[in-house]
Amino acid sequence: GVDKGDIIDVLWLEIDPEMNARDLYFAAVGKIEDMFDHWLQRIISYDLPRIPQNEICEKLRIQPQYHARNSLNDIRKLNRAMSDETLLRYVRAFDFPPFEPAYFDLGGMKVYLRTR
Repeated sequence: GVDKGDIIDVLWLEIDPEMNARDLYFAAVGKIEDMFDHWLQRIISYDLPRIPQNEICEKLRIQPQYHARNSLNDIRKLNRAMSDETLLRYVRAFDFPPFEPAYFDLGGMKVYLRTR
């Protein structure tokens, strides 16, 4: 399946509540570049520590989830019954130009929301 291989390292990021998906992506890219530099020589020599993904998931008590891009289409449609906190989380999660942001459907017209 997709992304079910062994793990060689784990990256944790501090997520500011004001960050949107784009901010988080660029914060991760910088850290991932550092991680790659750290492991490069061992990647080249095929000398990497490998931990099965399920062991890490069990240890950290996390359940990995995969979402195909087209499966997000229904999720980005906001509902007026959502709490303010949930609405803001969805708006931040889908605020990543050039991709379609979260929106309200008002009589067949999409009204998009962005954080900035």
